[in-house]
Amino acid sequence: MVLDRTQSPTFNTIEQFDFVKPEKFTLSNGIPVYFINSGSQELVRIELLFSAGSVNSKESLIAGFTNAMLQEGTSSMNAQQLAEAFDFYGSFLQLNIGKDAASVSLYTLNKFASETLSLLAEIIHDSTFPQQEIDTLINNENEKFDINLQKVSILAKRSFTASVFGENNAYGRVVEKSQFEKITREKLVSFYNTHYKSAQCTLVVAGKIDETILSLLENLFGKENKNNTVQKPRLNLHSVQPDLYITEKKEAVQSALRIGKLLFNKSHKDYCGMQVLNTVYGGYFGSRLMANIREDKGYTYGIGSGIASFEQGGYFFISSEVGSEVAKSAVNEIFFEMKRLREELISIDELERVKNYMLGEFSRSLDGSFALADKLKGLLPYELDYSFYDQY
Repeated sequence: MVLDRTQSPTFNTIEQFDFVKPEKFTLSNGIPVYFINSGSQELVRIELLFSAGSVNSKESLIAGFTNAMLQEGTSSMNAQQLAEAFDFYGSFLQLNIGKDAASVSLYTLNKFASETLSLLAEIIHDSTFPQQEIDTLINNENEKFDINLQKVSILAKRSFTASVFGENNAYGRVVEKSQFEKITREKLVSFYNTHYKSAQCTLVVAGKIDETILSLLENLFGKENKNNTVQKPRLNLHSVQPDLYITEKKEAVQSALRIGKLLFNKSHKDYCGMQVLNTVYGGYFGSRLMANIREDKGYTYGIGSGIASFEQGGYFFISSEVGSEVAKSAVNEIFFEMKRLREELISIDELERVKNYMLGEFSRSLDGSFALADKLKGLLPYELDYSFYDQY
């Protein structure tokens, strides 16, 4: 059969998604374990989620430094020995810190799960925070901080975050140079002892899972007594007065733009609809902002908008870097496109194109057990179930 290249291929819309949903069981000490048994490779990811994000500390840097220091030594192994041990077993440790939560993730081959999970448990139960490693981390992060402050994008982001939430709000706090000098080992150890008890975590496991893996989790993480759960600080979020903030950067070739406002998070009934609206406006390469400000006006290589969702709120933002001489014109076009959305209905063709794009991206985000676990993690902080994705 000869392929007729004059005819476009048939386009089919996505009607529904079939999720591999997690199973759940509880360790002896009450730790919830969600596991997604999927995949053909002898590989598993074990992720421990802690309420140890930056909002849980009154100082900006303590939560992030504590998370980073977890792999820098235990009573029996120094940082190099730990790194070599994980590498020897073909495993990988990943540490992440966010506003609300922190995580420690282990990627490992099933056949070495006993050895690598024992290393993971040692890190969680017995990190020692060597002073020399702390000093090295402070020096490295201090240098990165100085370099970042030369970038207009970083300056704009700092100013934007502080203005949206307020400088005294934990979501709006920005790091200042002087805060590096206030980091002490005692503060890091105290935060670790309070927020990284394994009995206070949630476990999310994905990959090819068998009874051996589950038994190891019970033996390594199910014995520690579950103390009082850490109380999350309640934040007072309120809209700030609209304003214009200008941060001068001498000799800068480009101007970084950040525009936005306080918004609801994904537990709000309008979140999914807002995602569609945002995608039309600036959420993908074919968006209105890209068509106008990049393709038509040529003011920038890239511009986009998005929605950030935290446990206690969120915000909407527009981000771009443009030539300094056209910054004012770019801002005018950004607000022109906002005005269009308020006053003119989106055409059926454009809406269908955007919805199909979003469904395609959503479908791609379900590829593999690790991706499915990430979808689960997107629900847990908000106490949502899978009906959220059905609604989406």
